[in-house]
Amino acid sequence: MSPTVQMRDTVEGAGFQFLKDDRGWALYDLDDRSEVPGTRTGAYGNSIWAAADVLGLNNVEGEK
Repeated sequence: MSPTVQMRDTVEGAGFQFLKDDRGWALYDLDDRSEVPGTRTGAYGNSIWAAADVLGLNNVEGEK
């Protein structure tokens, strides 16, 4: 499993979901459905790593 997929699973397992709209990908809080600031990017993988940075998660396997 790639580090990006591992990080996505970690973020989503913590109560968040990545969603796409016409402005790109962003992370949303499952409790109140609000967008997490600083996580919107044009590419899905970039949004995953932006979310990891915003949430203060360590890089998986030292990768990013």
